[in-house]
Amino acid sequence: MSEFTSEQVDSERLVQSPNWSGANQAAGEPLGSGWLSQVRAIQLDALSSQTIFLREVWSCLAAGVWRVAAHFCTDDRFYFVLATHAEQASCSRDVDVREMEMLRRTLLGERQKVVAFDLARSQSTVNGRLGACLGAMGFDRRASRTPALLVAAAAAAENMTLLQHARFTFIDEQGRNPAHRIVSAPRLDGCLHTLVSAIELQVAKLFVDGQSYKTIAARRGTSPRTIANQLSSVFRKAGISGRPELLVYLATHFQPKAML
Repeated sequence: MSEFTSEQVDSERLVQSPNWSGANQAAGEPLGSGWLSQVRAIQLDALSSQTIFLREVWSCLAAGVWRVAAHFCTDDRFYFVLATHAEQASCSRDVDVREMEMLRRTLLGERQKVVAFDLARSQSTVNGRLGACLGAMGFDRRASRTPALLVAAAAAAENMTLLQHARFTFIDEQGRNPAHRIVSAPRLDGCLHTLVSAIELQVAKLFVDGQSYKTIAARRGTSPRTIANQLSSVFRKAGISGRPELLVYLATHFQPKAML
C-alpha cells in the first residue's frame, strides 16, 4: 500500500466542497449538494490500495487544508469525505493554532476547566471556541456529536492509539467538481466485545455514532431510560463516564485485527 504525506496533500489545490451535513444522509442520495453518494463512496473506498497516516488527517483538518464535507459510518468502518478549501487566501477561519490545540486536548480527555486555566480563559469561552473549531473543520458544533474518527485522528497525532493508518481514496470522476478524498478506518468499538454484553455493544455502537438516547430507544423499540441504564453499564465496565471518555477509551484500546 502506498502512503500519502502532508507534503503531498498540501500541494493539492482543488475546489472546495459546500458545507455539507451528510452524517444522516440516505445511502443512495448525494452527500449534501454534491454528486457523491454514500454507496458510491463506500464502493470506491473498498477498491483503494492507498493509506494515509491518521496524524496527517488531523494536521490537515486542524490547519484548514481539508474540510469535512460529510461523515458517516457502517457496521464495519468510519468514513470522512473531505474537500480542500478553494482559494486559501480568501478563506478565513475564525480559529487559530492555539484553539485547535485546545480542541485536541479536550478531545483526548482533558477537562475544559484545566484547559481554560492554562489558556487564562473562562470555561464558557473555551466551550464556545471548541464549537467554533469543530465548525471550522466541517463538523456539528456540538461536542456531543463529535465523530469517533476525529478523536482517533487526534489520538494518532499524539501516538496514543494503535490505529495509525487509514485507507485513502482520491476521487475526481470525469472531471466533476468538487473532487473529493475519502478517508476510512475500522470501527473502534471492537475492544468492547469481551467487556460488555451483545445488547450493550449494539447500544454502545449507536451511541458512538452520535445518536441520542431517544433515537436509540426508538430504533430498538425500548425506552430512553433502558438505553441510559445499558450505557451506564458500559461506562461502569470500561471505568469511564460519558461519550467523550468513551471515544477516548475506544481509540486508546483499539486492537488491529487485519490489514486496512
